Amino acid sequence: MSSLRLPPCVAIPALLSLHLAACGTPDFVVRPADAASASDAVLADAATTPDRPLGADAAVDATTRDGGAVGDAVTADDTAATGDDAGPPADVGPTMPGTVPASIARALPAFDDPTLARVRGLRTAGIAAGNRPDVFAKIGDSITEAGGFLQDIGDGYYDLQDYAWLMPTLTYFDRVHFADARSSFNRYSTAAMGGWVSAQVLAGDPASPLQNEIAAIHPLYAIVMIGTNDLDRDNLPEYTANLARIATILEGNGTVPIFSTIPDRTDPGGPAARVASYNTAVRSLAASHHVPLIDYWLVMHDLPGDGISDDGIHPSIWRNMGDPQATDFRAEALQYGYNMRNLTALLMLDRLRNLAP
Repeated sequence: MSSLRLPPCVAIPALLSLHLAACGTPDFVVRPADAASASDAVLADAATTPDRPLGADAAVDATTRDGGAVGDAVTADDTAATGDDAGPPADVGPTMPGTVPASIARALPAFDDPTLARVRGLRTAGIAAGNRPDVFAKIGDSITEAGGFLQDIGDGYYDLQDYAWLMPTLTYFDRVHFADARSSFNRYSTAAMGGWVSAQVLAGDPASPLQNEIAAIHPLYAIVMIGTNDLDRDNLPEYTANLARIATILEGNGTVPIFSTIPDRTDPGGPAARVASYNTAVRSLAASHHVPLIDYWLVMHDLPGDGISDDGIHPSIWRNMGDPQATDFRAEALQYGYNMRNLTALLMLDRLRNLAP
């Protein structure tokens, strides 16, 4: 047994998620370190699970590199008090050794020296400002708002398969629960909404959805993927400026931005032809700001149908006997868009959690 298989869940439709108007002083609790849970059993099991690379692809060792794919030891950043009276709970332990196929690892570019320096500097500033190292924000449109993106993990439904060594990172980011009893994984972000373009993340600045979400949860990290709806407006200069503004706001609050390229559009019309130039803007922004990048398009482009569902816009989800299971990481499930997005997001969070100071 390499991971826990809990009963299947029903994914929350992308456009029907309820939002909590959370802003101002955060209200959250930390799950007790000694609380008995199913996760404890998984963690114990993962500690004895040998490396099992997926498929025949060349594997990337997960136990090496500061700025590499995954790995390194848990740092003092992760266990230091960060402004909450309770402080973060006891450490969950280092990432277990594991492997990542090269076909997936290439979507997570290694950190160069300027990026390492920038990430470390932002973490230091963020923790000093009271940001929580075990909290991340989700910023985006319906592809981020949808139940398919990480929510099942917060609800306790996942199958890590060959990635059982990610369990400590999953546990780490699931242990702070907010007033709605949800963690970073399944919180309804005020900065992610179906149909949004990049300008709507910033609307009303400085009281924008982005600023409100930062103020509500004090995240040390933020996963940002926006642009699928901007394609319809065909205004690349405005989009580029909005990305830069999002990065500047996050950095100014001591939050490490994790930018993601957007998936293909396979619906009819002009948007599909603009995906490449918009993703070039995302990559350039991450490079110029020296912040982490998940090149989601790159790994999606290898999947059947480019990992896109029948609507031509949203990622596909693997189904087990008709039930959508986006956080199942068995080989056949990773042929679907949301399953791949969830895995690459966890891999990046694992890298950041274990990055040496």
